[in-house]
Amino acid sequence: MDSITGCWLWPGSRAGVGYGQTYSKLIRKKVYVHRFVYEHYRGEIPEGFDVDHLCCVRHCANPDHLRAVTHMENVMAPHSQSTAKVNAEKTHCPQGHPLIPGNLVSGKRHRDCKTCARENKRRRWADPRYRDAREKQLLWMKQYQERRRDARRAMESL
Repeated sequence: MDSITGCWLWPGSRAGVGYGQTYSKLIRKKVYVHRFVYEHYRGEIPEGFDVDHLCCVRHCANPDHLRAVTHMENVMAPHSQSTAKVNAEKTHCPQGHPLIPGNLVSGKRHRDCKTCARENKRRRWADPRYRDAREKQLLWMKQYQERRRDARRAMESL
């Protein structure tokens, strides 16, 4: 036990990300110590919930430092240092454009500045190195459309 923080520091093995782990003979697989301790002292972890370390020490097993929260709450917690939280808190892109709803290009797992994306696309299309590739792509698309048209006509004439 750490006398300053009150953490019960797990002395055994740790998973690659720093969480304490042990082998459970009962279920015959490795388990995270903080999850095992939480279930032992607090009860079952609700479906879809994570166990959050309030102390931010991944190998801490003190049940007073653990709480069950949704994954979103865990990632966005005030003490969290997750990449998702850091990116969500950004208000401007590296070039200084505001990251507001009208200026965002959102993907499944990211958001980009629409102004920068537009400028990058304009710069790429103007670059002579990309001109040949662009022309080849347009030629291929035209040939593809002609082949499809010819195939449709052939099917119709049968």
